[in-house]
Amino acid sequence: MMLSYQKRILLTAVIMLTALLLVMAALWLPPIKRDVKIMDALFVLDITDSMNVQDVTLNGDKVTRLAWAKEFTRRAFLDMPCGAHAGLAIFSEARSLILMNPVEVCASYNDLTRMLDEFDPHMAWARSSEVSKAVYTAIRQAKEIEPEPTIVFLTDGHESPPINESLFPRFDGKPGDIQGVL
Repeated sequence: MMLSYQKRILLTAVIMLTALLLVMAALWLPPIKRDVKIMDALFVLDITDSMNVQDVTLNGDKVTRLAWAKEFTRRAFLDMPCGAHAGLAIFSEARSLILMNPVEVCASYNDLTRMLDEFDPHMAWARSSEVSKAVYTAIRQAKEIEPEPTIVFLTDGHESPPINESLFPRFDGKPGDIQGVL
């Protein structure tokens, strides 16, 4: 069915007027606030011997616990909104060591993932694994960073040698001062 010349002109005028009204509305209506929660995080990865065990599955393949932790961290970077900051640290023995202070994730994604790729069990400075003490050092270090990051501590939780309950380290900080997940 063909439209007559006058009907096509009228239809074009209606479309143009509608488009003009929509553009005017977009310019004059108040902007819609969209709050995006920005977070700062310090990812601490366990590089001790137990993380070399190949007993987890990633994309259908058996991989080491460390490979899984690295991929989890890489995906977390992708899920963080621009403006968020992420830092990287490793833990061996009883200490956490910050290797990269938190940086903006979108601008520094390549740097973050390249550093993460270099995390290797051979970087460990000792063969023991005292998780609780390493968590406490990560908390002390995070308190020195502004703004204080949330700690994301990735470990299999294997204490080696096992801690006697009477020797369990005491936490001197205030619970909840630093947010995080283990």
